[in-house]
Amino acid sequence: MIKVTVVLALVFLALGLSTASFAGAQRLYGVTNDDNPTAGANTATVFQVHTGPASIAVLKTLKTGGTGLGSGYFAAPRIGIERNESCIFVVDAASSDIAAFKVLGFAKVGNYSNSALNSDYEGMGLAASAQGNYLYAGYSGSDNIATWAIGTGDDLCALTLVPGSITNAGDAVAPLAVSHDGNTLIVSELNNEFLDSYSLSAGVPTPVSHQSTSSCGFPAGIDISGNALVVTGDATLSQTYCTATLAGSTLSAVSSNTLTGAGSGIGNIESVEFDKDAWITGNGYVYFGAAGFGGGGSFANGGFSVNKVTSGVISAAATDYYDAYASNNDGAVYASNAATTTVTAMGLQSIVWQVDSTDSVTNIVNFYTLNSSGITRYASVADPNANGTAFVLTISAFPGR
Repeated sequence: MIKVTVVLALVFLALGLSTASFAGAQRLYGVTNDDNPTAGANTATVFQVHTGPASIAVLKTLKTGGTGLGSGYFAAPRIGIERNESCIFVVDAASSDIAAFKVLGFAKVGNYSNSALNSDYEGMGLAASAQGNYLYAGYSGSDNIATWAIGTGDDLCALTLVPGSITNAGDAVAPLAVSHDGNTLIVSELNNEFLDSYSLSAGVPTPVSHQSTSSCGFPAGIDISGNALVVTGDATLSQTYCTATLAGSTLSAVSSNTLTGAGSGIGNIESVEFDKDAWITGNGYVYFGAAGFGGGGSFANGGFSVNKVTSGVISAAATDYYDAYASNNDGAVYASNAATTTVTAMGLQSIVWQVDSTDSVTNIVNFYTLNSSGITRYASVADPNANGTAFVLTISAFPGR
């Protein structure tokens, strides 16, 4: 496996806007976890999309009060956005805490940790339930998962550890996803090449199945479509990805798949996301985020592929793709995308966030539009709060899926 010092993650932006209709563009936001390793100095940066002229601008810098790693684990999502669009949760991986903010006014609520939970190894994964009541976290240092209840009312966005939810898991766990119905949690043991499923009752996970992914590689990034189809990336230079199905909370054997028609350049598919329709119903599109890079004399480009999902089956043939290196022509070597929402019968009408790094500038935040005529880069800006270490950002977008 190729080890890199990067964490790439994505969460959906749930607005069904076409390229021609940006009436709600002022409400589109991206958030980066700047992953600053200086003690107590981590930040999250909020970006806002503007029209006329097209641009992305910094709206707010959120001080977490915790410490980032300044490096990280394949596809571990260090930033999550709670489903009801009220809260932003930012991981401080080195200090093993989660900083909570209200979306309204971006007011900080607090930092939440527990002495039994440690992410100061290869990061922490987050996944919020669609119902908005639980935040699930994977801790790579202590090799366990835990559930935090999300507060409401006067305690909006405050986190409370759910009693009995700390559960031993596999080696260096971090990437994880929760099904739309809130009944199943999927966790990746990336180094061990396994996927684990857990049934969920009042937020408490119970182990159900343990499936090898050795047939398709390292299961980086996870998402679940229609409560039944599980897909992961593969943190290798190839264009492979893994799929499995759920019967209740029981995971089937994992199968290997290979993208076609996505160009020969992109590789290291480290993040995957279903659009809103596929996430809920099993019909829509899936976005594969490729981090690129390589070693040992080989190289792959960053970018992403968009693929059709029909009745819970992913078409391996790309509907469209974006090769960041070829398209930017400026040496992008790492990339991650946070992709959106509703796909209409008229064709793709979606929005993509991406982070890439070039030969000369690191941590560039890009915003793309997707429609039936293809993928267009709408605007981009370098993150002013990036800590100077290349490839450390994660990106998310809100409102949530």
